[in-house]
Amino acid sequence: VPSSVRAFIIGSGGRNLKAIQQRSSTKIRVQKKEEVAGDDGDGSSKPDYDAGEEETTDVTIEGDIDGVAMAKAEILEVVAERTKNLTVRLSHINPDYFPYFSAQATTLAEGRDIKIRVPTLYREPGDAIAPAITISGERNAVQEIKAKIEESLQELQRSYGTANTSIPKRQHRFIVGEKGKTLQEIFDITGCVVKVAPADDPSDIVTLVGPRARIGEAISLAMTKANSIILERIDISKAHGKNRGHARDITRYFQSARRLHDIERNNEVQISLPSSKELFDESILEVAYDIAGKTNESVKKARKEVVDLVNSIPPVWVAHLGGIDPLLHRHLIGYKGRNLQKVKEQFGIETLMPDETDGASDIVLIYEGKESGEFGPDESEIRSGLDSAIKFFEDIRTKQADLVTKVLTIPAMKHKFIIGPKRSTINALSGPESSVYIQLGPNKDRPSQSHDITEDSVIIRGPAAEVDNVAKKIEEIVEEASNQEILNSFSVKFDFPTKFSSQLIGKGGSNISKYREELGVKIDLDDEGTVTIKGIKSNVLETRARIEALAARLADEVVLTLKVPIEHHSALIGQKGKFVKRLEERYDVRVNFPRSEESENVEASDILLNNKDEIVIRGPSKRAAKARDELLELYKYEAEHGHSTNITVPRRAISRIIGRNGELINDIMESTGAKVDIVRKETDDDTSSIAISGTEEGIQKAKAKILEVVEEFEQFASQTIDVDKRYHRSLIGNKGATLRDIVLRSGGPDDVSQQRRIIRIPPASSSDTKITVQGNEGVVVNVIKEIQRRVAELENQIESEIEVPLEKHRFIIGPGGSTKRSIEQDCGVTLTVPPQKTTKVVKIQGPPGAVEKAKARIVELTTSKKERNNGQKKAASTATPPAEETPSVASEEN
Repeated sequence: VPSSVRAFIIGSGGRNLKAIQQRSSTKIRVQKKEEVAGDDGDGSSKPDYDAGEEETTDVTIEGDIDGVAMAKAEILEVVAERTKNLTVRLSHINPDYFPYFSAQATTLAEGRDIKIRVPTLYREPGDAIAPAITISGERNAVQEIKAKIEESLQELQRSYGTANTSIPKRQHRFIVGEKGKTLQEIFDITGCVVKVAPADDPSDIVTLVGPRARIGEAISLAMTKANSIILERIDISKAHGKNRGHARDITRYFQSARRLHDIERNNEVQISLPSSKELFDESILEVAYDIAGKTNESVKKARKEVVDLVNSIPPVWVAHLGGIDPLLHRHLIGYKGRNLQKVKEQFGIETLMPDETDGASDIVLIYEGKESGEFGPDESEIRSGLDSAIKFFEDIRTKQADLVTKVLTIPAMKHKFIIGPKRSTINALSGPESSVYIQLGPNKDRPSQSHDITEDSVIIRGPAAEVDNVAKKIEEIVEEASNQEILNSFSVKFDFPTKFSSQLIGKGGSNISKYREELGVKIDLDDEGTVTIKGIKSNVLETRARIEALAARLADEVVLTLKVPIEHHSALIGQKGKFVKRLEERYDVRVNFPRSEESENVEASDILLNNKDEIVIRGPSKRAAKARDELLELYKYEAEHGHSTNITVPRRAISRIIGRNGELINDIMESTGAKVDIVRKETDDDTSSIAISGTEEGIQKAKAKILEVVEEFEQFASQTIDVDKRYHRSLIGNKGATLRDIVLRSGGPDDVSQQRRIIRIPPASSSDTKITVQGNEGVVVNVIKEIQRRVAELENQIESEIEVPLEKHRFIIGPGGSTKRSIEQDCGVTLTVPPQKTTKVVKIQGPPGAVEKAKARIVELTTSKKERNNGQKKAASTATPPAEETPSVASEEN
């Protein structure tokens, strides 16, 4: 009979089987479960029933002919009642043929009460379950469809061909596509299946299976897909002084923290990182990232952003914490990762825990900084964060440092008693809350382990007191089993609060089932709240401890409500529930948002269906309060920053609002704290809409700045003026000082970058004489007038000379040329002081009156008071003193 009906033949407590034996006066023996398919408990293998043959159980009937016939008829009646439906699993069919049968599944099932499930050709990495076609439904229909599939399979095997081609390994993923979409596309077009080697296999070979006449077309299409994406490789091991270890650490960090996700999304590229195996393989010198995209521009931009990100995390931002026993890792991590979260929040440190399968041994600490920081950290801040994190973990290590190892010698054949049914006993001894590690026999992954470890060894490692306790329990369990005692005879009874019964049972009995499966015990809960547990003593006591701990947690559980207008709920939930899930994980609470009547989200709370503004937080009192407070803070922030408005501007002004490389719009957003979005929607009236969001104050400031730019744009004018080339230098002035003065005098802006854009003078090497003036119309007119005025002055200028002793030139120049500039600015002239020790002549250019004023200033600076007094006396005694009487200064006119 099918093994699936064995329990129904026997009945509860053997009731059905006894009744059949009494009515038929026969003796009936039903094969035991452990005897089925040759399972004698020694680990021997069972036949494979996957190809559609159900696992069966033998039933032996002894008695007279009539009694045997009667008993057989009753048993077959039970079988017929319980086996109306059948499920078969065709695991012998090669996955190469899955796409063909997937296309035929609907036709095969049409008109029949069956379901056909055909796996996709694409399999997720690490999927260890062998794919197989399954057929379920009415027994006869299932058998009929199975026969048709077998017949089609033979035809496919005769008509299909196979071909291999070589395509670079790093391009294979473009043949596969996202979740196998490209593989399916190639099959839909050519009817051929494309197979690539697994990700950890370096082979370049691509295999194609399908109709022989279409394989060539499939190869061509596969190559087209492989070459359709632009691929660029970047080796980050060359960064930071070719520090490969650092490159490995930050690559693991990028994977853990998803730091490359935004670069991929913003540039529409895919970035593939080395596998953990490759990262820890010291023979592979490079740490290569592959960047794939549809355009050169997007790939280049993504590459630059990756390089910038890599360069932004120097080795001083990373620290290693080694020498920690793997047994302590869960204590360092904390319950649900709370210690790692605490280190991140308090010290700004991301923690990468080692994974023995990767080859990692050290804990890696990477400085991330805190989200509130506006500026980059200094070295002392980084060092402080890393040191604080190391001390935090060292403190935990110190508390857990009394680890010891104890080795028991127990025959390997008795290890199954330590493991227990479905690993229930070993789970009770070293479960998730335990600090003890148990190893049975030598660890094949650690060949360096002590040679004293044999197949009979039981290694227990952990805190001394717990190791002794576990060792004692193991010896008791083995002794109990060895003495053939009934393993499931121990039982306990205790009370459990009836108001929490549903939580203990779980949805559909899921929680009770978890205890039963994990610890191998039988649990009953009556209406009065009495819990009865039966099973192995150690497992029973562990189950009781866990249930009592659950009761304590539930007793502390509270339900808090928070009233938040429904329009802010989506911001609190986050994209795909990101924010609320993070909150639930951090505080171990359940947060339920009210659902609308149309909502199909069965996970949302329906307690507050009539009050759509209330959010429910359920969990331990302190943690629930913290979760509520965090939600409230987030709501306040969203309420303050959730204002928005739209303004309409001329479409042609958009480029001016954005500015070169987005400088202006970014400046507006930074200075106002508002977010500004250009709505890219064409309208018939040549206008565009701009959405502004943020605080009310920020919105008003941003709006005013944008409208100011628009006003300037609408008043924009451009004029040219022809000015003789010889005056251009004078209009520019020293380092552009004259140009800036012209703009300011004309009512222009005081911002230097804006001033440069108003007046454009051709370069000195150009023969062009036209000066362009552009900007606000009124400013442009004033600038033209000012230039004309200054040109007129320049045209009326004279050049005069004055002799000054060489040793006194320094009085005219002054420190850093300050005195010279002062004379030029105060008198409105241009001075030319000759190079040192060449000539006494100093040239002065400017209007006549200004030149005389400058001369007087130079005389004052280069003659002493005594010399000036003598000069005045001599002037009084003669009406026209000759020039020779002023030896220190000689004017050009004399």
